[in-house]
Amino acid sequence: EYQNIDELSDYFVENQGVVISEFFAKDGAKEVNDAVLSDEIYDDEKISGSRFWNNIENSNSSQVCDDIAIIGISGKYPMADNLGEFWENLKNAKDCISEIPSDRWDNNKIFDSKKGVPAKTYGKWGGFINDVDKFDPLFFNISPGEADFLDPQARLFLEAVWHTMEDAGYTRAALGKSKVGVFVGVMYSMYELFDGELKNTRVPVASSFSAIANRVSYFMNFTGPSIAVDTMCSSSLTALHLGCESIKNGMCECAFVGGVNLTVHPNKYLLLPTEDVRPLAKTATDMFRARASER
Repeated sequence: EYQNIDELSDYFVENQGVVISEFFAKDGAKEVNDAVLSDEIYDDEKISGSRFWNNIENSNSSQVCDDIAIIGISGKYPMADNLGEFWENLKNAKDCISEIPSDRWDNNKIFDSKKGVPAKTYGKWGGFINDVDKFDPLFFNISPGEADFLDPQARLFLEAVWHTMEDAGYTRAALGKSKVGVFVGVMYSMYELFDGELKNTRVPVASSFSAIANRVSYFMNFTGPSIAVDTMCSSSLTALHLGCESIKNGMCECAFVGGVNLTVHPNKYLLLPTEDVRPLAKTATDMFRARASER
C-alpha cells in the first residue's frame, strides 16, 4: 500500500506520531517537535518549484486546446547511441544496416541463401543497437539477480524514460505522485525463449509487455495510465496517439511516450519471411488435423 519511503513515512507520522516521539526522545531531552514529524520538513512541491505544474494550475480549464508540447526527447538507434549521433547519421545519409552481430547469435546455424527452406532463414541483415546487454540495475533499485531475468526491452525503455526526463529538466521527485502517463509501443516478446539459471537450476524467463510500462510507472511513482500497446508496425504511433488523447481528456497531465523493439533471438528471423513459414505452417496444420481426428 506504500510504494516508497515518503509514503511509508507519512503513514507512520499520521498514525504512530506519539510512538515515534517516544522512541526517539532521550532521557531529559525534549520530545521530537511535531513540526519535525510533519510534511513541512520535506515538501516536494516547494522544493521542486515545477514550472510545468504552475502552468497547469494557472491555465483556464474551460479553454479547449489541441496543442501538445514536446518538452523532452531521448532515443537509441542502430549505430547511434543518442539523438546527436542519430541526427548526424541522417545528415550524412549513413547506412546503419549491418549483418547480424555475433554477440546476438550465430546466424550461420540457421542461414540458407535459398528461400523456403524449413527451419532456415535467408535473412542475415538488420539494424542493431549497441550494448543491449549493458544495464546498471542498482541505479534503478533493481537487484542484479532480478535484472538478469528482466526483458532487455524493459531495461532499455526505463533508461530512455530517465534520459527523456533529464532532457526535459525534471526530476523523479518533481514528477512523482502526479498523473503522469506511460505509453510504450512494443512487439515481439522473444526473451522468454531463453532459460535462466537460479541456484544452479534452469528456470524459465518471463517477458511481459505490460511490465515494460508498469516498471517505469512504479519506479518513478507515476499515477497516470501505464499502458503497453501492440498494433504491430504501428505500435509506437498508436502509443503516441493514446498519450495525446490521455492528456486532452485529463487522464494525465503529461506523458512519456515511445517505442522499443529489440531482436535478441533468432526466432524472429525464422518467423518473418513468409516463404520460410509456409512449409512449417502446412506441417503444423497437418499435425493439428491428425490429433483432432484421433480425439
